[in-house]
Amino acid sequence: MTGHPLRLDAIELQSRRHVAMIRWYQIVLDAEVIHRDAIQCWLRTGAGTTLILVATAQAPRPREVAGIAGPAFAVSDEAALAGLCRRLERVNIYPERALRNLLATSVVYRDPDGNPVAFKALAAVVPQGATVDPLGEEIDPRGLGIAVQAQAS
Repeated sequence: MTGHPLRLDAIELQSRRHVAMIRWYQIVLDAEVIHRDAIQCWLRTGAGTTLILVATAQAPRPREVAGIAGPAFAVSDEAALAGLCRRLERVNIYPERALRNLLATSVVYRDPDGNPVAFKALAAVVPQGATVDPLGEEIDPRGLGIAVQAQAS
């Protein structure tokens, strides 16, 4: 394998019973809440695995069912993220969108079945008491040096 090694960083679950799901996963995984707002809750286990629970009823986009929304893979920094995206571009795989908030910069692709797959450069430090926009701002992936597939009109 060439390039930067990847590791599974997080699993995002859509949840209908959001509060009950948070509590259950805290207990079952012995996980701590590292971020929580009306839409999402990030839980981290002692081993460093992140589980992101997204409230189906509160999400700003259609969420019909509970379940896994898609895997998220972490890279070391934005330079590594841009390098990965350029490598995928060379084989005609283009991102659907890119987002940035205080927690991470994410580039989202769709697998052949249409499932979202995210690659994230996690923030090194989140300022104490900072307000985090749960979804962040949509950014132009070209700002990271990443081409975007032309959208058919």
